Amino acid sequence: MSSPLYKKALIIGATSGIGEALAIKLISHGSQVVLVGRRQERLDNLVKRLGSDKSSAMQFDILKLQDISTFASKVTTEHPDIDAIILNSGIQRSINFAKPETVDMSVVQEELTTNYTSIIHLTMAFLPFLQAKKTTTHLVYISATLGIIPTVLRTGGYNASKAALHHWILVFREQLRQQPDNRVKVVEVFPPAVQTELHDERHQPDLKDGGKIGMPLQEFIDQTYEELLKGDEQFGIGMAKATIDGWEKERVKLFHHQVPVVTNALKQFLNYISYHVGVGSKSAPGDPHYTMTTTSPQYLTGNPAALNEFIDRFDTFLFDCDGVLWSGDHTFPGTAETLELLRSRGKQVVFVTNNSTKSRADYKKKLDGLGIPSNVEEIFSSSYSASIYISRILKLPADKPKVFVIGETGIEQELRNENVPFIGGTDPTLRRDLVPEDYKLMANGDPSLLDPEVGVVLVGLDFHINYLKLALAFQYIRRGAVFLATNIDSTLPNQGSLFPGAGSMSAPLIMMSGKEPTALGKPSQAMMDAIEGKFQFDRNRTCMVGDRTNTDIRFGIEGKLGGTLAVLTGVSTKDDVLNGLLRPAAYVDKLSDLLGAKE
Repeated sequence: MSSPLYKKALIIGATSGIGEALAIKLISHGSQVVLVGRRQERLDNLVKRLGSDKSSAMQFDILKLQDISTFASKVTTEHPDIDAIILNSGIQRSINFAKPETVDMSVVQEELTTNYTSIIHLTMAFLPFLQAKKTTTHLVYISATLGIIPTVLRTGGYNASKAALHHWILVFREQLRQQPDNRVKVVEVFPPAVQTELHDERHQPDLKDGGKIGMPLQEFIDQTYEELLKGDEQFGIGMAKATIDGWEKERVKLFHHQVPVVTNALKQFLNYISYHVGVGSKSAPGDPHYTMTTTSPQYLTGNPAALNEFIDRFDTFLFDCDGVLWSGDHTFPGTAETLELLRSRGKQVVFVTNNSTKSRADYKKKLDGLGIPSNVEEIFSSSYSASIYISRILKLPADKPKVFVIGETGIEQELRNENVPFIGGTDPTLRRDLVPEDYKLMANGDPSLLDPEVGVVLVGLDFHINYLKLALAFQYIRRGAVFLATNIDSTLPNQGSLFPGAGSMSAPLIMMSGKEPTALGKPSQAMMDAIEGKFQFDRNRTCMVGDRTNTDIRFGIEGKLGGTLAVLTGVSTKDDVLNGLLRPAAYVDKLSDLLGAKE
C-alpha cells in the first residue's frame, strides 16, 4: 500500500454523505480519522463499522460558535497528530426571496452560519495548532460550484454562502502565503450535484427522490481522492471540472494579478495618509514639513513674500522636465531665468526626468538647444537610474548577463556606459511583423530568436513598439527574466496634448505575465535613494517640482522631502492639485512665476 494521504484527518460533518464516504476512503488507504457530527448515534455506529483502532468520534454542533474554541482545544489535546482538517459541513434549503412572506429568516441565518460563518470560526480555532507543526498540514474545504455559477434559483441562500466561502478561501490562502515559513496548505474541492441527503425529501420536501440527483457518491469520492493525491489547491469533480478548469481558473489568475496591484496602491495611499497625518499631528509652524500637511496647497503666484519664504526653505530643487521646463520642443517662457534666479541664491538644481528615450548626454544637448544652462552631472534620467540598478545593485547569474530592451537609444547609451550587454532596443531587425514561424521558434526557446543569456527585460518608452517585441519580452519573463521598467508614466505630454508613455509599453506585459515590474523612475523610491546618494542633499531642505501629482508630487511626498511644488503647465489640472489624493505643499500657474520673488 502506498503512503496514506494524511496521517490523521479530522472530518467535520462526517455522519453522512460526503464526509462519511471520505472517512471510509481515507481509512482504506491507511489514514486514521477523527469524526465530528451532531448525531451521536450515527457517530457511534460509524466508529463501530470503521474500527476504533482507525477511527474515533467527537459529537459537536458547529452552530454553537461560542464553543468552537473550547472544542478545538479538546480535539488537539486528545489528537496532537492530526495533520489534516476537512471541513465538509453544509446544508441547503429552498427559499424564494421574491415572496418575502414565505421566507423564514432563521432558516437563512442557519444556512449562512453552517456553510460560511462556522467554517471561519473553525479555521481560526484550529489554525494556530496547524501553524505550530514542523511539517505540512492541510485544510480541505468542500465547496460548491453553485458558489461560482448560481444556476439553481431555488437555493439562493446556499449559493450566496458558498460564494462567500470561496472568496474568503482565495484571500485566506494568499494571506497564508505571505507568512514566513508557511506550511499550511489550503485546498478547495468543488463537487457537482452529488447523491446525498443534502437535497433529499427530509431537507427539501418538494424534491421527491432528491437524494438521487447528481453524481453517484462513491464515484465522486474516488475521483476526489485521486485529485487530492495530485496536490492541486482547487479542483472540480465531474461536471464541475469544466467550470473550475475553465473560466474560474482564468478568474483566479486575474485575482493573482490584481492582488499586488491593489495592494501596492493601498500601501501608497496608507503611506501618504500616515505621513501627512503623522507629520501634521507632531509638527508646528516653522517645521520644514509643516506646509505639506495643509489641506489646500499654498498658491504662490503673484505673492512675492510667499515666494521668497518658500524658496528660502530649500537648498536643492529637483525638477521634472517635460511639462515643467518645456513641452515638446517648446521652452516655457522664463524657464532659463527662473533657474538662474535659483542658482544665484545658491540653490542646487537637479533635472530628474522619467523620459527614457534620451541619455544624460542627449538631455544635455536638448537643454542647450532650448537655451537652458546645465551640465551632464545635474541630469538624472530613468534610463540612467535603470542602468545603475542593473550594473551595481542587481546581481544577475553569470550565464544571464544580458538585457532585452524595449525602448530607444537613451537606454542603450546608458547601459553601454555601464558596460551592460543588451539586445533589442533600436535593433532594426525587430521592426517587423511576427510571422507564423516565430511562434514555433519562441515556443521551443530557439536561440536564433530567444537569446539564452537574457536575464533582464527592461521596458521604457518605445516609438516602434510592436507585437514581436512584446512577444519576445513575454517569453523572456516567462523563462525567469527580471522584469524592470524605466518608469510607469501612462502618458507623455507633448505639444500641449498627451500621448502614450512608457507605462503603456509595460502594461500589456503586466497583463500577460501577471507580474508587476520593478519601476526605476519616479515615483520609485529606488530612484530617490540613488539621487540622494549621488548629490548628497538634505531631504528636509529639498523640494520636488513637477507637473504630475501621481508621479512627481508623489515622488517628493513618499521621499519625505521638505516640500513639493506643482506647476499647471503639464498633465495634472488645478482640480487635481487642489482636490486630489496627492497634493503638493504649494503650486504656481507656471514655473516662471517664481521670478516674482525678485519683486
